[in-house]
Amino acid sequence: MENETETSSLEARMLRAAKLEASLYDEVKANTTANRQAFLVVVISGVAESLALALWIRLGTISGIVDTDVDRLQLAILLLVPLVGGIVGWLIWSVLAYWLGTTIFKQGETSASYGGVLRAVGFANSPMVLGFFVFAPYVGAELPLPYLFGYLWPLSWR
Repeated sequence: MENETETSSLEARMLRAAKLEASLYDEVKANTTANRQAFLVVVISGVAESLALALWIRLGTISGIVDTDVDRLQLAILLLVPLVGGIVGWLIWSVLAYWLGTTIFKQGETSASYGGVLRAVGFANSPMVLGFFVFAPYVGAELPLPYLFGYLWPLSWR
């Protein structure tokens, strides 16, 4: 049997979140010490997308797909957008989910804390680490398959 430390490590929780284990979301909602881990999940997924963007720009420039030169300032801004956007999006989505859950979709004994929702939404970003593979060849449409998969994965939950 796994001990508490093994099941509460960041990697184990991210894997459980990616597997959409409902018990993980209940666990992090109740665990007020998981704030840092939830934040790290959002940061890791933002960094993965930033690295993929840098690689895509580099590969695109070499292969001639990207026709323009990108100076260092533009590149720095481009690399910060997924990271900062991920954090801001996490905060906004958490507020929206909290508000919807405690007002519009509230049922008899509904209770939630903003911190619990913030942590659960943070861990829900785990599949977005696949954003690193955005530089992979496009599959039929404008979006690369791994990027699309990362966004649609949470929708597969029952």
